[in-house]
Amino acid sequence: MTLPYSPFFNLPSEILTTILANLSLHSLITCRQTCKKFKGLYDSSSQLQYIAELEIAGMKDNPYCSMSVSERLELLRKREDAWAALQPDFSTSISIPKPPAGIYDVTPNIYLLGVATLPHEMLTLGIQSITLPSSEEEALAVPSMVINLTKHIVDFGTSIEEHDLLATVTIAPSSNPRLFALETTLFRHSTGTLHDEAEKPVIELMQVDSPVSISIEVSGENLAIIVSPRNPRRANELHIFNWKKGTRKGVPMPAPNLGLCYLREDLLLMPDLETLALSIMHIPHSRPGVDDKDLPISFITRLALPPLAWGQQIGHVQCRCDPSPTAGYTYPQYSPKTRPFSNDPQRAIMVIEMGFFDVDERKSYTAFMHRSALLDLLPGGWESNIKLPEPKVASNSAPSMERVPELDKEPSPVSNSPPSKDTSSDAPSRPEPSSSISGQASTQPSDSTPTDQYTPAESNAEATNAEGAEGAQDSHESVVALLNQDDDDDDDDDDDDGGDMDMDDYAELLSAQQLAISLNDEALVWHPAPDGNMMYTILNTPDDDLDPTQDGFESDSSDGTNLPSLIPWSEWGPKTTRWLDANKFSSVYITSTAGQRFVSIDKGSRTQNSPIRVLDFNPYHVRKAHLTNERYPCTDRLVGVGPEELQAESEICPSGGVFEQDVASRLPYIESSTETYHGYDAVLLDEQRIIGIINAAADELSSVKDIAIFHYG
Repeated sequence: MTLPYSPFFNLPSEILTTILANLSLHSLITCRQTCKKFKGLYDSSSQLQYIAELEIAGMKDNPYCSMSVSERLELLRKREDAWAALQPDFSTSISIPKPPAGIYDVTPNIYLLGVATLPHEMLTLGIQSITLPSSEEEALAVPSMVINLTKHIVDFGTSIEEHDLLATVTIAPSSNPRLFALETTLFRHSTGTLHDEAEKPVIELMQVDSPVSISIEVSGENLAIIVSPRNPRRANELHIFNWKKGTRKGVPMPAPNLGLCYLREDLLLMPDLETLALSIMHIPHSRPGVDDKDLPISFITRLALPPLAWGQQIGHVQCRCDPSPTAGYTYPQYSPKTRPFSNDPQRAIMVIEMGFFDVDERKSYTAFMHRSALLDLLPGGWESNIKLPEPKVASNSAPSMERVPELDKEPSPVSNSPPSKDTSSDAPSRPEPSSSISGQASTQPSDSTPTDQYTPAESNAEATNAEGAEGAQDSHESVVALLNQDDDDDDDDDDDDGGDMDMDDYAELLSAQQLAISLNDEALVWHPAPDGNMMYTILNTPDDDLDPTQDGFESDSSDGTNLPSLIPWSEWGPKTTRWLDANKFSSVYITSTAGQRFVSIDKGSRTQNSPIRVLDFNPYHVRKAHLTNERYPCTDRLVGVGPEELQAESEICPSGGVFEQDVASRLPYIESSTETYHGYDAVLLDEQRIIGIINAAADELSSVKDIAIFHYG
């Protein structure tokens, strides 16, 4: 029977194309297969092909780009072919302009390294930023800049494409001779000046009595920082701020490790080494009329990890999922206009590396999972269970001053008056990445002699006279002494600050009333956490409950009181993840993933050259390779699909005596290797490039001498 002709097909081709452009990828391809009319529309439309192929590539379209659709489609196809064949369109090498320190980061188009005061010196007083070339012409003159500070930089975080933001955490002596002050300073990356969107570009973080390690991540308005003291008697803490307002969200929370990743602007994933689970927590958005400190940081769910063998314990964990999500899933406004697309954050692969310290050897395992798959595991209706405080009625009373957590028995008030904002910054509302080499007064080209160092506001100002210069030198010497401090030196120290405390000692701690601190303002009061560690909370009224399981503290009790339900590993892990034995990877750096790809090179490649290996977890690429049997010369194998016996073999990651049993994981991927062999100490990955790391010496992991660039588009 002949079906009647539909008047729908009489619509102009432009209207039909617009309708088809709003379909999902599956629906669009299905329509193409229904009739010659739709097939012809698709085959003749660059717009429809670009939409489909952009989705398949796991990319997002750049609305700020002025290229035509046909030009975007051509560049996308060129990029996909280059990555599939692992054939770069050009390669080059770049020498590191300044003596490097150990801290670093890689973002799309930017490689950042700390600047050491002297070669092999632990003190870090600057950050060098190298713009990575996207063409052979750009490779002829690679721009770079240096931001200089006058305080030791512990670490830094970036949100360059979303906010043009560089956030540093510095440490310096405080007014208390036994303590050191941690501060977060917020810069515009493009100019090196204090960020003009930050009401408080210098945020007082806390005070510490030992060297610390830092983990810092930014997404939307949220700045998350984990502080990990090297003093074993001090617990790790998670601090969350609205970086634009300079206000703390909730209260500091215990953090079991330094691992940290955003799933969404308001959702944070943190591996918990004590309960062997991935904890997902919710960070509320700032609301008018609600103090950020009153916002509840809530745990949403926990995902169990594979059980460990008896006596095994995770020594360290690292997380990475690039790019980070943006506020409202918007396209990052500071991306280059010349780049028509970028990796879609929702489709990106999360990499979690876990290290185990065995008696005989160090063992490492790496787990891979899609960010979108983790979001799909959230319990239904969880958002309706979040109870947010009601907006307060506006009053004429002066706002309370926020106090800085201090690791001391009797916290003393700390001034929080914000530094004067740098109004001289002429940073445009949407600066181009090229403006990072514009030669602003606050920065210096990396090939110039450092004469006038940048002084970010009062917090990091340099001394301007002989007495001040001597004080700055004393400050540096104090920090150097702290960095060189032996963690074991305090074991026999019985003074009030360093000695162990039992539960009876907490009775001696002074309350806010005893310290004559008005509870109309915020008061810092100590109380014991369930595990016996000294913790603190911020009180607003005398009637506040001191129960440490409230206000963001979670119970450590074995029955899981006040913790969200645990999803067993067997219910989510095998079908969602891929586990690999990382002992053969040169995985010193966690920045080895971008989008849905992961890059590695064999350990020992410095002495015996080896190919660079790329794992592609894009499900469309995997399916295409499986169904069409399309292979490139560089493709070594297709893992997780194919005959059942092949799948079963590829699912198993040997336990290695670390896990109770072999770990089954079924996330498929394509494994490819470069035809050329290389002698790099490590390899990194950004959106467009593979970056080879060449150290000054084989045993100096922090001393990067040169980087090699392989550009794929």
